[in-house]
Amino acid sequence: MKDKAKEKVQNEVINWEYLKELKSDEFGFSLVVENIENDDTFKIFSYENKKKHLKIEAYFHEETFEYKVATTIGLINFCNVSFFATDITQFENHLKSKLSETIQNLAEPKRENLSCLLAEKGIFEWDYASVLPNELEGFPLFINPSAPIPTVNGSHIIFDYSDFSINTDFTIYYNIFRDEFFGESIIRGVATVTYDFDSSTLKELEDKLRQKLAHHLKSIRNSI
Repeated sequence: MKDKAKEKVQNEVINWEYLKELKSDEFGFSLVVENIENDDTFKIFSYENKKKHLKIEAYFHEETFEYKVATTIGLINFCNVSFFATDITQFENHLKSKLSETIQNLAEPKRENLSCLLAEKGIFEWDYASVLPNELEGFPLFINPSAPIPTVNGSHIIFDYSDFSINTDFTIYYNIFRDEFFGESIIRGVATVTYDFDSSTLKELEDKLRQKLAHHLKSIRNSI
């Protein structure tokens, strides 16, 4: 980090009293106060449930000169824009009003927090067990469609197969603005897009999954 960013962090974070108020455990997530510089970020603290591969982290980002909160679900990482702040006071206010609820929603996903468009698509009535094995080509089913998870820009994780030992996954999302299901992978930590599963209806997606899912996961496995 450059001197200007370091100075801001040192002045605002190092003796930040709010850190003393944080609970050691929130809904099964353990607190770690980090205060560690890492490339262009300064990691302040995190709450993590290692067993469930879930994490929420507060940090300062040098590039945008903002405080942020990132969520990690398996291998998927994204920022929660509602926490963005340019100064520590604003950031603290965001954390006090929203952090605990955000952790709870990650620990215990609730349907009322999801877009009604998911229900209209028939996700909650979908007999996904007839299409999605608990494990396929060595990839365990990490997230299943009974509990979709909202991410960013209107996208929701519908299901995810992950092999954490090789830092690789395959995810089907639904985006409420595009009104479309689509697939993405992380292969050895690198994001990869496929268009083979693009679908406008759940029936169309199901047909494509029956035809292509096993082959697609096998191709991913063979490429590693």
